[in-house]
Amino acid sequence: MKINTGRIEFIDSLRCIAVLAVVFYHFYCRFSPPISPINYLPFQSKPSFLLNYGYYGVQLFFVISGFVIFHTLTSSDSFSVFIKKRLIRLLPALVLCSVITYVVQQYVPHSLDIFRSASYWDFLPGITFIPPQIWNFLLSRNDISYIDFVYWSLFVEMVFYLVGGFIFFLRPKKFAINWISLTFVSMGIRIITSPRLHSFFPLAINAFFDQIYGAYTLLHLSYWIYFALGIFFYQLYSRKELPSLKMIAVILTMVCMEFYFLGKIVLILYLAVIIALFLIFVYKPKWLNFLNQRVFLWIGFISYPLYLMHQNIGLILINKLAEWIDVLPLNKYMPLFALVILCLVAHIISTYFETPVGKFLRPRLIHQKKYKL
Repeated sequence: MKINTGRIEFIDSLRCIAVLAVVFYHFYCRFSPPISPINYLPFQSKPSFLLNYGYYGVQLFFVISGFVIFHTLTSSDSFSVFIKKRLIRLLPALVLCSVITYVVQQYVPHSLDIFRSASYWDFLPGITFIPPQIWNFLLSRNDISYIDFVYWSLFVEMVFYLVGGFIFFLRPKKFAINWISLTFVSMGIRIITSPRLHSFFPLAINAFFDQIYGAYTLLHLSYWIYFALGIFFYQLYSRKELPSLKMIAVILTMVCMEFYFLGKIVLILYLAVIIALFLIFVYKPKWLNFLNQRVFLWIGFISYPLYLMHQNIGLILINKLAEWIDVLPLNKYMPLFALVILCLVAHIISTYFETPVGKFLRPRLIHQKKYKL
């Protein structure tokens, strides 16, 4: 299931599904009731069983990341080489999309009071992958925020790269079991320190647990289970053999724990479908050939800049298109028109900026015989 570029078609198809899930959630649900108290869309959006949970596409991205990063680690000579690869992959498009988002949000006339006036300080959280609350603390400010809030997930990715890379280069052959074991421990800490269990402990211990749980939440460690699943699936994919019973038992236990924390049946079903898709990909890949459509692969290819630009720019674009076209029955289709425009812009960025910049930087910053992002 591979194409000439060395990309795995199934992974690009999943990227397509993940980014479209998030985009349609933001375009049809996030900025209208009941999720938002105010309707910022030029039409009345009806709650949708599927779209209301489209934000779960981010978790799918994390599973994909765990799968892909395991491969990148195995093709890196050192921790520094691995981090350089990740920065070359993420930073160029992130900087450009941050500038585009800032310019559109500040200089395109719009009446969306949901967007506050951004400042140059707001570039810091995105391009450094450090959350605004940390920058506000370090600089004794309270006004630093993300240029676009979807950038929060990049911090989760960077924590995974740093911790995962460190663990890998300590004992490369034990990386999968070590990361999965660490994730298992972190999930145990999440359960023990959770406010749900306050009634079992005295106030002094609960106060201590609250500090731990706050740090756990700040670092978004609850998402490590999804990276662990991606790593597990890559191990199955690369070796085509069953893992140890111990690893299977730990994975199943963590999945059951995540089911408990997800709570909602629809999210549990989404996770079950993701797991099923990866298992089918590993053992019966031909069953998934229907996903290898050109449009899916294309959207998967441009998914990163599309994700970075879609929320703030998309909301402004939806309202501007409704204003320009001014045909009320068509307003509910404005998100689709906005998506097409954003896809074209993302294609330009991916093809004529992101790819050339990556090719220029890699041989100059990465010195090893073989490298592959």
